Amino acid sequence: LGNVDFTDANLTGAKIAPWHHFPETVYRNTTLPDGTVKTDTPERRLLIKLYVDGAPKVELAGRDFSGWDLRGVELQNRNLAKCNFTGTDLRNTKLAGANLTLANLRGATGFEPADHEGVILHQTTLPDGTISD
Repeated sequence: LGNVDFTDANLTGAKIAPWHHFPETVYRNTTLPDGTVKTDTPERRLLIKLYVDGAPKVELAGRDFSGWDLRGVELQNRNLAKCNFTGTDLRNTKLAGANLTLANLRGATGFEPADHEGVILHQTTLPDGTISD
């Protein structure tokens, strides 16, 4: 389902995979299978770009990713300083070499510093609420 425009479509009851499996699909005022209405936002477009290619040209430092599902996104060697990852799903996210200085990961799932070689933690709030050195 690449390059499909679901503007004003009613997909109630349809059987489809999670929306992020269909990059470049347009959802504007789209009724999803569960009855919720989805409208593309700049945040949704960024999330899709992160899933497609990691959004290499987008500055990510200081962004609010709280509550986002970033499972499997490749963010190696990215500057994520001062980002808010509160409650974010980071399972299988690639963060080797990423700069998480002053980032907030309180309540994030799937993040263990030892799993990410070279990750930079400085005054970073970890998922359990402790602050790195």
